[in-house]
Amino acid sequence: MFIAFLTIVAVIGLQLFNYNQTARLVTNKNEANTTDIFLQIKQTIGSNYDVVKSLAYNIGYNKTVQDLLLADPEILPNQMMQSYQQISNLLFNLSTLNSGILDLVIMGGNGARLSLNSGVSDIESFGATVPQNKQPLFSGLKKCFAGGPSLKSCLAVGTTVYSNVPYNHYTEKIGTIYILIDPAMLVGGELETKQEGTTVFLLDRSSQVFVSTDPAMLGHPFDIRSFQRKKTGFSQVNGKLTHIQVDDLPQMNGHIVRLIPDHVFYQDVRLLRRWSIMAIAAGLALLSIPFFLIVNNVISPLRALYMKMRIKNPDDLNKAIKLRGSTEAEAIARQFNQMMQRIMELTNELVDSKGQLLNSQIETKRAEYAFLKSQVNPHFLYNTLDAIRGIALARKVPEINEVTKALSRIFRYSVKGNDFVTLEEELSIVTAYMQIQSLRFAGRFEFEAEVADRHLACRLPKMILQPMIENAVYHGLEPCSHKSRLKVTTWENTGDLWIRISDNGVGVTEDKLRSLERRLNSQQTGEYGDGEAGIGILNVHNRLRFIYGREYGVEIRSAAGQGTEVVLKLPMEFGGNFDV
Repeated sequence: MFIAFLTIVAVIGLQLFNYNQTARLVTNKNEANTTDIFLQIKQTIGSNYDVVKSLAYNIGYNKTVQDLLLADPEILPNQMMQSYQQISNLLFNLSTLNSGILDLVIMGGNGARLSLNSGVSDIESFGATVPQNKQPLFSGLKKCFAGGPSLKSCLAVGTTVYSNVPYNHYTEKIGTIYILIDPAMLVGGELETKQEGTTVFLLDRSSQVFVSTDPAMLGHPFDIRSFQRKKTGFSQVNGKLTHIQVDDLPQMNGHIVRLIPDHVFYQDVRLLRRWSIMAIAAGLALLSIPFFLIVNNVISPLRALYMKMRIKNPDDLNKAIKLRGSTEAEAIARQFNQMMQRIMELTNELVDSKGQLLNSQIETKRAEYAFLKSQVNPHFLYNTLDAIRGIALARKVPEINEVTKALSRIFRYSVKGNDFVTLEEELSIVTAYMQIQSLRFAGRFEFEAEVADRHLACRLPKMILQPMIENAVYHGLEPCSHKSRLKVTTWENTGDLWIRISDNGVGVTEDKLRSLERRLNSQQTGEYGDGEAGIGILNVHNRLRFIYGREYGVEIRSAAGQGTEVVLKLPMEFGGNFDV
């Protein structure tokens, strides 16, 4: 009866599993198809967005338009009369690039107003603010004339125009370009869906439908707030259970939404459920026949065999089972004896494979070490590039050559093949790094290295000092308002080399210090915690422990407002280059 019960449960469970898997596949397929549709729509919108952006730039930075927008208000009427025909031709030619362009409007800060279809009043009704970052901004859906006799739905795309004329308000905002477009232009026409009952629509920045497969939804708001986080799932829409899938439209700060009613979404799955129930009933009826045959002809003899095969102590593993009876039972007894013999052989093979396992563990540790090294990432290079760009834009000075030389030196050093270098080489990179930081912060930092000549020849892993120095500058010295000092000192202690990096910066709070110490003592090499302040220290600490053992690594001492001291402990090693 127990076997019969398990059989029934297994059959029903298998069918339920198959049903759930099918439902999941249908859901995933529908969501994947929707994702493809969304991707096509987003690509079309992105392409048309580029067209609109190109139109705005071609208009705003045309020489005649620039002259008009830079004209003195007193001579503006004459300037408009002189350039009207040329600008009108420009607007007309650009509007023919796409039939969805309803109007092109130029509005200058000096009072200039010019429109292809006299749509200035339409633009003022939008009241949309235009960002100052030169990127076009889509407004919400509005009704506008756009030069026609009747109102129609349209979107306004606005972008700020800046002067590109040297010595004449250069880079200052001088006006705004507006492009009135038909919303259907963004998707290349009308939206269509092949699945019956499915609705796809696009929302603008105010969650108003501006394109939809259902014309009745155009211009109506749709509350997207409750769906923005989960992106997909079931919810009640107009009192009906509906599957919703949402994606973003970054160019418009809007969304794409797909709605499928529940009865349409799971139509095929529910048909499968009915067939599954019928299959379960038929299967159980058929299984009842062999069940009684198996009980009488197989299970009973096997139970008798089981009583003789029970192992009560380890010595029974070496005892062969002798059984006379049915052919099946004797065959099972022979197989059992062969299995026990094979277990003994496998035990011997297991001892031989122990060496291979140890080699595999060594390779794993090497891979882990390579992973730790790959996380050493000198973030200061990005700030250095910003400093170089600022100097290049402001004036031509010889300091650019020096900082570029130092930066190139650090790059070459970071990609050099050897995993171990001398302390002298490591200090040279630290000096180059501090040279760059001194340039960035106008000599706010003082750097000093107190290192014995004997220690300069010591071998140590590459790139273990620079992350410590970078961490001290970024988190300790940079927030200080006073002139700060950073010092590197080395000494010997019981045959080991100790390297201390100390600063008089803002220091570390007691809570952060305890958190760092706790992670330094952690057994997990990848446990870095949150925040960049701990990644460099923990990375170097784990590298030293991995190479030299757990008695080596990093210690940190600090107090808020009193500076920070980091000590690296590693063995004294001299000799030629070698890799790990």
